[in-house]
Amino acid sequence: MRRGGGILTALCVVFWTPTAPASIQPLIDGTQRCTAFSIHRAEGWWATAGHCATAEIIAVGGAPATIVMRDERADLAVVRVDLHAPALQLAKHAPRPGDEPRAIGYPGASPEPLTFFGH
Repeated sequence: MRRGGGILTALCVVFWTPTAPASIQPLIDGTQRCTAFSIHRAEGWWATAGHCATAEIIAVGGAPATIVMRDERADLAVVRVDLHAPALQLAKHAPRPGDEPRAIGYPGASPEPLTFFGH
């Protein structure tokens, strides 16, 4: 498991709101497709796994993106893009028994987001 897994897992524990899908977009790095999360609407900052932001030309949600920061050790990257979606809201608490967990993302080469709901 990559060291940054905990950070990205924490980003996945969110309040499900009507804006959540807009805050999660595909990041395309050459032929690789990953998931990016809006973290600052006004600045257009998005977080992703560091191994997903390695090419010179990347795009988030189809818009050109620039790598702002990349930490290989933490496997975390921040990119800037002219795509100003609401920042993803982190949950205020860990999931509790009975909560309905949801996961959304663009794994592998999936052109559409995969969404999982469950107990």
